[in-house]
Amino acid sequence: MSTEAIKVLLVEDDPGHAALLQRSFEDAGHAGELRVVGTLAEGLAAMAREKPDVALVDLVLPDGRGTAVLSLAKEHDIPVIVLTAHGTQKDARDALKEGAADYIVKSPEVFEEAPRIVQRVLQEREAQKKLAEAQQALRRNEALLRAITESAPLAFLAADLDAQRVLYVTRRFAEIWSLQSVQEKLMALRIPLNEVRILCESRLSFERKAPGEDGQEGAGQYALPENHEFLLVDERPEVEFELGNGKIVRQLAVPITDDQGQRIGHLFLFEDITARKRHEARLERAAKAREHLSRLSRRENQVLELVASGLPNRMIAENLAISEKTVEKHRASGLRKLQLRSVASLVRLYLSANPDQEVTWPSVEPSRRRRRRRRTRQVES
Repeated sequence: MSTEAIKVLLVEDDPGHAALLQRSFEDAGHAGELRVVGTLAEGLAAMAREKPDVALVDLVLPDGRGTAVLSLAKEHDIPVIVLTAHGTQKDARDALKEGAADYIVKSPEVFEEAPRIVQRVLQEREAQKKLAEAQQALRRNEALLRAITESAPLAFLAADLDAQRVLYVTRRFAEIWSLQSVQEKLMALRIPLNEVRILCESRLSFERKAPGEDGQEGAGQYALPENHEFLLVDERPEVEFELGNGKIVRQLAVPITDDQGQRIGHLFLFEDITARKRHEARLERAAKAREHLSRLSRRENQVLELVASGLPNRMIAENLAISEKTVEKHRASGLRKLQLRSVASLVRLYLSANPDQEVTWPSVEPSRRRRRRRRTRQVES
């Protein structure tokens, strides 16, 4: 911001000092408004009414200390430069602590430099505003990133593979590996827990001292071993593997590059595919089981289904209206075709053929002779 375009409020009770400051701004080519008042009350009123871009306020005024304007200045976002004729380090420290943008001791040289001091303070304030806006935008973007990654079914991990350092990791990643195992790994590397900084719920970072040439520890970072479970170094675009906890994970690796296309890290996406893989395995076993059962004739399948349901040969024969010898023949030939030696294996085969539904064994209807015997007993009783 140029001094030509700014509004300056000068609160100074010494007419001589006020005149020197006015002449300094005129010599610097200041064409903006320079308002001069001589008391604290007038300064507060002018600040509230005119809202200047910057204020130069004498520390000692007839009706109070100049630092009394700092609360109002903060409310209107007006930087204040405190002036004093006999300043001490304590006065400067107190003024800056209360919110002053700068603190200068009056002298002819300082009066000449006043326009440049004002311009520097305004430039610093503008830079602070831009930095605050950038930080706020960064926080919004980080919150958006966390909302997206934490709500996604995939786990995310960003890593600098050259430095062997984790840059970002989501809670879903910790659920797949378990945070406890990560802590155990950190303990195994002899990392004190107070050196592990939890930046937020979804971000982990850690530092260490690397051993020096003499064996003593010096400044550096933790260098994780390549087989460290917490940081996978497989850079293939897609790979599936099984963890020690029995989970099956699908990993996608995407290089992270800068504006010049230089690789600065990798983004790893992890998906827990344990349930899907187990379901696929069940379907595969079911297909093989149905293929085995397709070798049977219709009568062999009828007999073996009843065998698997737990019926003895005699009841199977009565139910199918065939002889026990025929049942034994179909039973033996069916087991031979299926290459099975026990009823337990036969049951498992029928269960495997229907993995997603409850097996319903054939209902057994009493034979005509058995129904007649049952009615006879009922009549006799």
